[in-house]
Order: sequence, then C-alpha cells, then structure tokens
Amino acid sequence: MKKLLSFSTVILIILFSVFPCSSFEAEDIQPVGDSDAYLVGDANANGEIEIIDVTVISRYIAGFSVSVIDLDAADSDTDGSLSIIDATIIQRYLAEIDAYATYYVGVYNYVVDEGKRVAEKVSQRKNADTVSFIAFSDAHYHADTKEIIDGITHAGQGMDIIISSADIDFAAVLGDNGWQDSSTSLDEGLRQIQATNDLIASGMEKTANLRVPGNHCSQIGAYYTNRDYHRNADLYPYYGAYNTQAVFDEENRRRGYCYQDFSEHKLRVICLNTSDLEDIKPANLESHDISAEQLKWFCSALDMSKKADAAKWQILILSHAPLDWSDNTMPASVILNAYASGSQGSVTKNDTEIRYDFSRSRRAAVIGQVHGHIHDYKVDNLRYIDNDGQTRIGGISRIAVPNACNGRDNEYKYAPHEYLDIDFADEVSYHKTVGTGKDTSFTVFTVDLAARKVYADCYGAGIDRVISY
Repeated sequence: MKKLLSFSTVILIILFSVFPCSSFEAEDIQPVGDSDAYLVGDANANGEIEIIDVTVISRYIAGFSVSVIDLDAADSDTDGSLSIIDATIIQRYLAEIDAYATYYVGVYNYVVDEGKRVAEKVSQRKNADTVSFIAFSDAHYHADTKEIIDGITHAGQGMDIIISSADIDFAAVLGDNGWQDSSTSLDEGLRQIQATNDLIASGMEKTANLRVPGNHCSQIGAYYTNRDYHRNADLYPYYGAYNTQAVFDEENRRRGYCYQDFSEHKLRVICLNTSDLEDIKPANLESHDISAEQLKWFCSALDMSKKADAAKWQILILSHAPLDWSDNTMPASVILNAYASGSQGSVTKNDTEIRYDFSRSRRAAVIGQVHGHIHDYKVDNLRYIDNDGQTRIGGISRIAVPNACNGRDNEYKYAPHEYLDIDFADEVSYHKTVGTGKDTSFTVFTVDLAARKVYADCYGAGIDRVISY
C-alpha cells in the first residue's frame, strides 16, 4: 500500500522526535495494478512533477509541517530512504539536467520496478566476453489508442532505466513504429513513426543505435487509398539516419541496410531491410522484399576475408521480418546458411543472378537472426531452399522480439501466415496488462561470445529465453 501522510500524522512524527528527521527508511513496494501506482517524484500526490514537490520533501526532512506527503513517491532515487538528495534529483529533472536517478522521476513506480529488475539481471550476466543490446519492435503507434501510447511511453522509460543502469552496447529498433493501416495517409504514417521515435528518445540517445524499417512503414498496403507509398529514401530519416556509427552501401545508402563492427568484441552486426521495395510493383501490394542490390551487398558484408583474425569474429543479423518469411526474403536465408556452411552457389532475384562462394574464405561464426514482425517469442531455425529446390531446416537460429504495442499479441496464431508450411506462431500468447509493468514488451539480449549463448531477457509481458548457437 502507498504511504500517504496527512498534516496531523506529520505533526505526531515531529512531536515524537527529539531531532528533525534526516532520512526515512521506506518499505520495499510490490505494486499490483493501478491501486498502488504512483509517479516517482510526485511528493504531494497531485499527479504532476513540480517545484512544490521539492518544497514538500525539503520541509518534511527539516521537520516542518506539510499538508500531504506520499513517502513512496518522494523517494525519487528509489533507494528506500528519504533525504535531501531526493529533492535535488527532482530539481535537476525540472531543470532538464540529466544526472543520477533523474530517469526515475515522472515515471510510474511499476515501470521503475520492471526496469530495475531487468537491469539487475543483465548486469549479473555481463562479463568480459558479453555484448548486451536492447531490441524494440512493432510499437504500432495509434493516436486514438491510449493503451498503445502509454505502453510505448513506458517502454521508452524502461529502456532509459536499463541503458542508464546496465552496460548496454547498443539499442536496436526493428521497424513498424506506426499503425499505418490501409486507410492511413502517407503524412499521418510518418507522424506515427516519429511519435514513437520521440517517446523512446530519452534512453536511445544514450547509446549507439541500429534501426531498420518494417513492412507497415512503406504503407504499400494503403496504395489504393493514397495511390502512392513510401520509398526507402522517405523512411531513411526515421530509421537509417539514426545508425550514425554504421557502415552503409554508399551507392544505396538510403535503402537503410548497413553493418556495424564492435571491434573490441570482434562482433559484426548486419542490419537488413526486409522491406526494400525498390524492385516491387505497387499493384502487387507486396510489403516484404530484399532487392538484388541488397543481396549483393549482403554477400560482401558477410565477407570477413580482409580480417586476419576472421575466425575469431562473430556475426549477428538484425531485421524486421524473418529471412524465411516469403519468396521475396528467402534468398537472404539461402545466402546466410551457405555462409555458415562454407558452400557456394547462387540465388536469382528479379532475373538477376547473385553468385556466392564461401568455400575458401575465412568465416566468422553466425550467432543468429534477431527479428520482429511476428509479435511473439518464437525461437526456431531458419529454413532455406537447397540447390535441388528442397526446403531445409538450417542450423541458424532466428529469435523473435515481441511487439511493444498493447494488443495484436502472437497474431499469427490466430491468423496463420502460410509459407512452405513454416509455423511462425508461438504456442503461448503473453498479453499486456494495463497499469502494470506488463503493459508493453521488449527484449534485452546478452550474448556470451565465449560460451556461445544468447540470453534474451524480457521486459514486460513475456518470458526469458536462453539460446545456444
């Protein structure tokens, strides 16, 4: 229960104290739903963070009377005690000075609790051989749905807490920031993407970013409404432009695919654009594609032959859709599996043959593919099509990142997507709960490069997973 003290209660505390109170040891709070929810820093419990909250805390600590004080909310650094530091943190928050614990202020206690829980788990997993990153996907911002907006807001705050508290190497946004259905105008679609970017900005600005667009972003599904759709160049400012430390195919920079080397960890992260629609005819309404140009670039990005220690490196793939989602994305899965096995061959895309030969090159180990789109926690092996046209189960894992939006959970369980009899649905659906730390979902990955394990820790509604590779 929240501890809300009235004027008379404060007077009794003062009367029974020989000296003014200098600190207050708060209980550990285990909030359940809305009844125990409060904004950290809202000392006078009026639903706002204002300078009066600083005054209330300062007066209480000095032993002066206050009309109302919420002792839980007043503990703005959430360390379980009340001191002048808590008032100072609120002052810094109001002055927009980013400093110790200001990322808790103005955040609901259940978001803080969930963020601290995940940050602690990630910190315990870290060692000299690990890389940690956040993966956030499928926010599907909708201006008329408060539950979605609140969930995205809380995801952004949770990511800020984790990035500020744990050693996070980068943060990934895997597309579909907007709702962008068949009736959404092109301008409104871009506003939805930007609205999500704004809501998650506070934490994302503190670490390296890797972002890719998703199938909703192009709005090709609304082609017959708008008679047009977003090209890669239109979407680049909302995704690719955030990848400031990445290496792009400069001739096709605005297509958004790129890679970033984390040399201290001998890790290359390759970002693929699975909605690269430059070669698609709009009338087909096909929202997933990896162009021939991108496939050629992918082969070169996998090539580690210029690195003398290539065998000590590892590769991680990020994208929105699974690489075995459709005929239009499958060639990338074929190439990746060929790389992992050290084989040679070719794929054909739009009458263009892309040949590859990984049989003699120095190769890195493939960690797997991390993707969004399917709105669940499915872990499976990428399928590929062999030279005889047979569908095979490869040895590379694909790991799904859940949808951040409230609703549409595990949607391919209820509306199956059929391609080569591949089941993209999860056995269990993890639904969001409004007013709790489970009103959204994203994943914090810690990859132990030496142990060859991926720890996928869930923030919000869902489960933790451990994947060996």
